[in-house]
Amino acid sequence: AGSTNAGILDSNNDQIPSTQNTYVDSSSTNGYYIDLGTGEKVVNAPTTVAGNTYFGTNQPKIPAANSCDSSLGIARGYSIKPLSGIYTSAVFDGGGLPPSPVAGLVNITLEDGTTKQVPFLIGGPGISPIKPTNPPINVKTSRHRAYWYKN
Repeated sequence: AGSTNAGILDSNNDQIPSTQNTYVDSSSTNGYYIDLGTGEKVVNAPTTVAGNTYFGTNQPKIPAANSCDSSLGIARGYSIKPLSGIYTSAVFDGGGLPPSPVAGLVNITLEDGTTKQVPFLIGGPGISPIKPTNPPINVKTSRHRAYWYKN
């Protein structure tokens, strides 16, 4: 099975599978990796939005015997929380190479004439890699000072 290295190791410099969800802090565990399927590769650039990193993969599919059909492989979209290693994935309809995820805000004009900003994500886990979805935004809105400057 292939894996994508998240670049973080435990205290023995061994990689920890993301599915173990053992990340506690930097003194005991320094990371995780995701086991991908046989031949599965990350094929696009990741995008991080509101605490989740999104990327796509492609896995070759063995054609059926005596088949004239060409296969584009299995396309998947992943969403991973970089600090914990917890992730979800979904298979995209149609296979092929999914586009790099894109996210942002779009202004929507409502029937009453008011405008509302709505977040969007294209290329995240879902049925279609090109159908926009609303990304989950679970970022705290309260802020606190990380340091103080003293004269």
